[in-house]
Amino acid sequence: MAWELLVDDDRGTGVFICNTADVAFGPLINMSGSDVSQFYEWWNEVIGSHNDPRTMANHDLSDAIYRWYGIQYENKFQITIPDSDWENASEALSKKVFTGEYYPVDYCSIKGIYDDDITEEDHEHWSMEDWDNIMCSIMKSRECDMDGFDGQMSGYLFPSKTWDDEKNEYVMDKIQRGPKWEIIGIRNGSERVGYSTWTTWDWYKDGEKVGSGDKPPWEVKEHKD
Repeated sequence: MAWELLVDDDRGTGVFICNTADVAFGPLINMSGSDVSQFYEWWNEVIGSHNDPRTMANHDLSDAIYRWYGIQYENKFQITIPDSDWENASEALSKKVFTGEYYPVDYCSIKGIYDDDITEEDHEHWSMEDWDNIMCSIMKSRECDMDGFDGQMSGYLFPSKTWDDEKNEYVMDKIQRGPKWEIIGIRNGSERVGYSTWTTWDWYKDGEKVGSGDKPPWEVKEHKD
């Protein structure tokens, strides 16, 4: 007895079904451009394999689907080493800003990790070979709305937690250390003029929207200067 996602490829629409009773249930799901196997993997990893959509409340099931929609947006992010951790980084690493992109739903690419000025000690101490996979897991786990907003916009690659006896669970430490990530752009569509088409983004700084367009405002300002 289990559930499946039945997808009409012509319409790009999916629906949950109980494959025991052959009954459809829940909201219709836009699966245009999405892969069913990726949906199953995402559901088990993020929503939890123990959460059976057949027994979930309607609002919880809708919220889960909205999260699926929200992580379909490409985004740009950056990773830096906070000042408090510079003693554990080479001079080059402490000054470097790594830029990356998230491609839904299972791939991240980060530039600069293998640059010549990054030392072997940096790689070993900060587990830099794992950054791509860590960021991918973070991006597809965001609790964002169906438009890709309202989710976590920044955090740490290796967040630390401490056991709280009162809450009887691990809670996030108030002071975090190590590489910090921040989303700086969320794709909002594309523009076309004549035969040229380019991707456009909503740009963010410290979690606040600061502009829209094909280039971030800070690059446009630098170009004008």
